Order: sequence, then C-alpha cells, then structure tokens
Amino acid sequence: MAGKFTISEVLEVTMEMEKESESFFKLGAKSTANPEMKKVFNFLANESRRQYTYYQLFKDTAEQNMSKKKFAGDSDLYLKTLAEESVMTDDKKAKFIIKKDKQDEDIIDFVRDIKKSMLEFLDQIKKELDTSGKEVVEKIITEEKNHIKLMDKLEKSV
Repeated sequence: MAGKFTISEVLEVTMEMEKESESFFKLGAKSTANPEMKKVFNFLANESRRQYTYYQLFKDTAEQNMSKKKFAGDSDLYLKTLAEESVMTDDKKAKFIIKKDKQDEDIIDFVRDIKKSMLEFLDQIKKELDTSGKEVVEKIITEEKNHIKLMDKLEKSV
C-alpha cells in the first residue's frame, strides 16, 4: 500500500536512522575486543554523524523549496526499514547483538544487513526527488555501498 510522505518527513526518518546507527556503532566500538572491529565501528559512527548532517542540510533546503510537495512512498518498505533500524534504539537489543559471545562474523552480517536496508530505502526515495535531491541521495548511496565493502573486507580479516 502506498502512502504519501513529504520529502521533509522522509529525511526526518532517515536522520533518525543515522542517529540510531551512530549510537549502535559507538556501543559496538566499546563492546568489541577486536581492534580492527573497534576501528571500523568508530569510523561508521563518524560516518553516521556526518550523513545526519547531510540530511539535515538537505531537509532545511527542501523545507524552503518544496515543503508541500508529497510523493507516493512504498509504505511496506518504509515500515520494514524502520523496524530493522529500530533495533538500535533498544540498548538491551543492541547489547545482545554485540555481546562478547557473539561471533565477529555475526556482528558484521548484522551491520551489512542494516546498510543494505538503508540502500533499499534510499533507492526508493531517490526515485521521487528532483535532480539536486537525487545528487545528495546518490552520494550517500555511494557511501553506504562503500560501508558494505568495508564490512566485506573486515569479514575476511576476522
């Protein structure tokens, strides 16, 4: 079922996901004994913070230029992404995912799945944006793909 969302609303959700991601990655950095994973988690936390800033800037521009424009979003994809990302808001769930008896590979797979869900969400909203909006989202899609490659590389080293 398709819903109607403003670009500002979509960006607000995306910003929240980035904030949750940053918290999750910080917790991961504190929880892992593996120095390489700690380094990657810290990097991803910083990336989430930076991407949050990108979305905020774009949201501010969108609100000025097209605050009333709505587009048909895929509600199922929207809700799926929110559900998958919301695990990071519950500290107990995040600690369970990262706890010490979990294998590094399991944590890497989980992070990779989060990034893939974010890509699906970004691909969906990109279709509905104007050229400048698509450029911003495309840049972040590229960064998310690089994060997946980083997870692939990290997995080979653990």
